[in-house]
Amino acid sequence: MRISKGGWVSRLLKQSARERDRAVQELRLYKVALENAYEGLVICDREGRILSLNDTYATLLGVRAADVIGKPVADVIENTRMHIVAETGKAEIADLQLVKGRWMIATRIPIRDQAGNVIAVAGKVVFQDLDNLFQMNTRFKEIRKQLHHPADKERSAASAKYGMSHIIGDGEPMRSVKAMAIKAAKTNGAVLITGESGTGKELFAHAIHRESSRYFGPFITVNCAAVPEPLFESELFGYKEGAFTGAVKSGKKGKFALAHKGTLFLDEIGDMPLQLQAKLLRVLQEKEIEPVGAAYPEPVDVRIVAATNQNLARLVEQGKFRRDLYYRLHVIELRLPPLRERKEDIPVLAEFILKKLARDNGLHTVQADSAAIRRLQSCDWPGNVRELSNVLEQALLFMEGSVIREEDLGLPPLAHGADGAAASGTSESDEGGIRAAALQEKDGDPGRIVSAQRVTSGGVPDNTEASPAYREREPLKEQVRRLEKELIAGALRLENGDSQAAARRLGMGKSSFYKKRGEYGL
Repeated sequence: MRISKGGWVSRLLKQSARERDRAVQELRLYKVALENAYEGLVICDREGRILSLNDTYATLLGVRAADVIGKPVADVIENTRMHIVAETGKAEIADLQLVKGRWMIATRIPIRDQAGNVIAVAGKVVFQDLDNLFQMNTRFKEIRKQLHHPADKERSAASAKYGMSHIIGDGEPMRSVKAMAIKAAKTNGAVLITGESGTGKELFAHAIHRESSRYFGPFITVNCAAVPEPLFESELFGYKEGAFTGAVKSGKKGKFALAHKGTLFLDEIGDMPLQLQAKLLRVLQEKEIEPVGAAYPEPVDVRIVAATNQNLARLVEQGKFRRDLYYRLHVIELRLPPLRERKEDIPVLAEFILKKLARDNGLHTVQADSAAIRRLQSCDWPGNVRELSNVLEQALLFMEGSVIREEDLGLPPLAHGADGAAASGTSESDEGGIRAAALQEKDGDPGRIVSAQRVTSGGVPDNTEASPAYREREPLKEQVRRLEKELIAGALRLENGDSQAAARRLGMGKSSFYKKRGEYGL
C-alpha cells in the first residue's frame, strides 16, 4: 500500500504522533509535579504494590523511592490502609495515621477505569505534623475574626488609624525615617521614637503597627504623662476582683492585656514613674504581667513602641530613668526631624493641611500663594507641624476669597534684607501666643514710634533695662500684656483707628488683632 504525503493516512499518522508527543509531555509534567510536591504522595496497584513514591514521602519514610517500587505498601509504610482501600474501593479522607512516631493526616483515593473497576489507589499526606495544622487553625481563627467582624466596636477603638501614606514629606530626612520605620515594623523588637513635640511621633507609631505582622491585632495607646501615679499600675496591668476598695467587681483588664497579640504604644515614656519602670522591665524580659490582686502572673504577647520628646540618655545619667529599661527600649530608635530641618516639605504639608481644614469646615478648595509659602518656609517652627497647622487654621478662618496671602498668616513681617534664618527668630510668645513686633516709623516721624523692642526666640532682647516697658518687680506675664497693649494702642493711633492697617503695621492677623483689641478694651 502506497501512502501519499497529503493523503488521509499520512494526516492520521501525523495526528497520532502529535497526540503521542503531547501525552509524553503531559506524563513528564505530571511526574515532575509528583516528585516536587510538598505533600507526600504514593500510588499502588489493586494488589497493594507500590507503583510510585515521590521524594517527599520517601524522605519522610527514610527510604529511596527506587528501592521500594514493586514492594507491598504495607511493608514500606506503617499503619497504612492503601491495600484495604484497593479491596473495598471506598475513599478515606483526612484519616489520622502514625508514621515514624509522628501523627499525620492522610487521604486515600481509589482510581477507577471507565468500567468503574479499581485499578490503583493514590495516597497523600496532607500535614506531615499535626502541630502545623494546629498553628494554621489558630492563625485562621484570628484572621476570620478580623475579616468577619470589621465593625466590632472593641477592635475599631483599638486599631491603628494611620499608615505610612498619612505621613507627609518627600524630602530626604523624611524618606530616610520612613524607610527605617518600615524595616523596624518587620521585626518584633521594641522601637523608641524620639523627636520634638509636634513632629508626628504618634503618627509613626500607628504606621509601624499597620506595617507589621501584628496588623490584625489591637493597637493600644497609653500617655504616661497623663496617668496619675497611684493608678499607673492598675492602668497598665489591670486588677482582679476585690483587689482594692472601689474596684470593679469583675476586675479590669490592663493596657497590656488589651494589647495582647498587638502593639502597645507608650507615649511620653520619659514621664513614667521609676517604680513602674522596674515592672515594665520585667514584662519585657519575662513576657508576662501580674495584675493587681492576682495570685499568678499571666503570659502576654505585646510589641512595645515608645515615644518621648525628652533626652532619655540624659535622664538615665540624672537617675530619673532606669538604665536597663533604656537599653531594652533602645533596640531601634527613630529620630524624627523637626520641621526646621525639612523645610522643603512645607509646601506639601501646607497643601495637605489646607485640604483637610477646608473639608472639615465645609469650604471649597483653598490654597496658599507663593509669597505665603515662602513666608512659612522662613520660620523655624518650634511647635513643628502642630504649630504650622494652627497658623494655617487661623489664616483659613479670616482670609478673603479662596487664597491665603502672606498677610493672612498673622506672622510678623520679615526684616528688610534679612534672610529666612534671621527672620525666623520672631516666635510665638509663651505667655499668650501673641507675636510682638516693634512698630515701624511712619511718614518719617521717629517721634511717633512706640517705645518697644522686638521679642525674639533667642531670649531677652538687648538693652532690656533701658526699655521703658521693663519693670524689675512686675511679673513677666503682666509686662508682656502691658507692652502688647501699648503696641496695639500705638498702632491704632498711628493709623487713626483703622484696625486693619494697624494689624498690618504690627504684622498680626486680623482675627488676632480684633481679639486682642477687644480683650484690652481699645
